[in-house]
Amino acid sequence: MHRDITPLPHNKHKGMPTSVFPFLIKSPASGGNGEIMNSGMIRRIDDLGRIVIPKEIRKNLHIQDGEPLEINVMDRSIMLTPYSPLPALSIQSDLFLRVMAKELKTGTAICSSTAILSYRNVSLYRDCSLSDEIRSRIQSQQQYEYDPEKPIYLETAHICPVNALYLIGTPAKPIGAVVLIRKNDIDLLPEQKSIARIAAQILTELTKDCLLYTSPSPRDTR
Repeated sequence: MHRDITPLPHNKHKGMPTSVFPFLIKSPASGGNGEIMNSGMIRRIDDLGRIVIPKEIRKNLHIQDGEPLEINVMDRSIMLTPYSPLPALSIQSDLFLRVMAKELKTGTAICSSTAILSYRNVSLYRDCSLSDEIRSRIQSQQQYEYDPEKPIYLETAHICPVNALYLIGTPAKPIGAVVLIRKNDIDLLPEQKSIARIAAQILTELTKDCLLYTSPSPRDTR
């Protein structure tokens, strides 16, 4: 159904152009439905239809340069959400997770670059947030295997130490990771690593068809 989107009227702020929209940023960082915040900031749309998200907002919500954003319209507001193809594959991801957890017999999680999407054989408190260490490794495409000198954790509370992290995506388009949790200070077996690595590779291939690529607007070619 087509919906006509009309700019806010020019009335409250002197000198404000009619092509100014309030926009909402939705962060999925909590792993739940996320929190919608009205930024209270005003930004001008340029003649190519572009708008700049303030640096402090991008930093607070861990939005990286080049990261795709999903655009939604809610009433007369524009809502931007960091986009990940993994939630679109929730059925497949959950199936992989069930099989992996059964075969690996250890705590297992699938994460996007911003949130813990699903997990098995591990106890997490509700709406826990993905740790900065995991976010950073996904964005920089750095795999991880347990290092007692440099331990990392699945969530910000630092309750679940990570035994291994296998990346979903490519260096050009980081998407997420398959994460194996360390329990009772037991190292992973080679076959456990192989199963998790193969699962990450398969999820990478599945997400290729779900990735959104930004095509230039006709106005951009002027």
